[in-house]
Amino acid sequence: MNKEIKKLTDVISFRLLATRKHPDYDWLEETLKEFKEEDKKYKKQKMNKFRKIINTWYPIGIAFICMCYSIGLGITGHTEEAQYSAHWAGTILLFAIAIRQRRGR
Repeated sequence: MNKEIKKLTDVISFRLLATRKHPDYDWLEETLKEFKEEDKKYKKQKMNKFRKIINTWYPIGIAFICMCYSIGLGITGHTEEAQYSAHWAGTILLFAIAIRQRRGR
């Protein structure tokens, strides 16, 4: 990580016609480190938010897929299979509720 920062600092300082001996070289390096750390924190927060959304809504997505499967079977004339699979969506949602209640304790 420090090598990347050092290389980036060299490129920027070269573009600004500064050298490593310039008084602001260390300031530039520290500023780049701070920006990189802030970027890491932002990405981590964004990923945690995404995980929270997925963990909250995945049972509803799975239940919806099961419901579409059951409807598709019913439309194609497989009524017995459609009736059997129609219970899957409700069962998945009930299990999700039960699991969440147990985690809360």
